[in-house]
Amino acid sequence: MSLSLPTALLFPGQGSQEPGMGRDVAEYASEAMDLWKKAEKISGLPLRAVYWESEDAALMADTRHLQPALTVVNMSLWMTLASKLSPTCAAGHSLGEYSALAAARALSPESVLELVSLRGRLMADADPEGKGAMAAILKLSRETVADVARAAAEATGETLIVANFNTPAQFVISGTKAAVEAALRLGKE
Repeated sequence: MSLSLPTALLFPGQGSQEPGMGRDVAEYASEAMDLWKKAEKISGLPLRAVYWESEDAALMADTRHLQPALTVVNMSLWMTLASKLSPTCAAGHSLGEYSALAAARALSPESVLELVSLRGRLMADADPEGKGAMAAILKLSRETVADVARAAAEATGETLIVANFNTPAQFVISGTKAAVEAALRLGKE
């Protein structure tokens, strides 16, 4: 007698991107390649060229490219496993929530691609001059990260906040580049 354990899907979010991501799956599964092509049509961007042919880290980190591309990777992986798994739930971290909605069939893949393409554009447009930055701080307490953020903001005279409490040992700070860089230096100390 075999036991069937409940299965949960958890999709990663922004920050999980890397050069070449999703290419192996797209070359293996035609439905994955079709999803890349749909994402390029919806976003109006050459996503495969950016992630498969370029080594430009700034271009890959641009939310206009990153959000639809990473969502395609997440959904492609899910689509290749869907016939083998019967998950009881799906969740995602930040951007990964959209892939979870597609996996749960709450939204169509096309709707998800439209939403994340819009989300990526809006995020890029929110800081057109590129003055803002975010960074994850690991292995420090919540109180220490808050103290570091406050000290960096005071030292630079710039805006900086603790924007995300991801885990008890991972916090995201957000503000101007100068303040984020100062906080990272203080955090290392």
